[in-house]
Amino acid sequence: METKRGAEQLARDAQRKRRKQAKAEAKEGGQWDRCMFKVVRKNRYCNIARVPGSQFCGNHLPDSDAATSKKSQKFKAASRRRVPCPVDTSHTVYEYDLAKHVLVCNRVKDVDIMKGLPYYSHNINSGSHCTEKIAEEMQASEVSETAVTKEGANEHSTPSAQEQQGIIDKLVGS
Repeated sequence: METKRGAEQLARDAQRKRRKQAKAEAKEGGQWDRCMFKVVRKNRYCNIARVPGSQFCGNHLPDSDAATSKKSQKFKAASRRRVPCPVDTSHTVYEYDLAKHVLVCNRVKDVDIMKGLPYYSHNINSGSHCTEKIAEEMQASEVSETAVTKEGANEHSTPSAQEQQGIIDKLVGS
């Protein structure tokens, strides 16, 4: 049984080697019909189909390539230019589609859902509240607690003893 598995593995390895050789020959012979962008991290070429008239796919299309299509001809035959998404720069969109894309971008939806959660607090880990406190302490050597704890002035300040007791009473009472 073990020899059968070994033979199957050898057959798969031989088939994989033949496929790699065929791809290498196609690239060298100019018959490679896929994107010519080299993915350095994976040490291989992108395997997505090319844009007609270009050496690259739509994702890796450089700005210098002027790829036009029927849709871009609608916009005065201008060349389509990709720009980074203003919400999430990990992907790009066509410049003329930017306004529409911002409305349907998954990252915007994720942020909106997150902001709707009851435990979400905007920029809670930003550290700005710590730097503000240090700056205040350096400027004024003696500041009374009543002057520092102005309502709404510092979003991360701790509640007063009276507010804490009120919260505890509410929790114990319910």
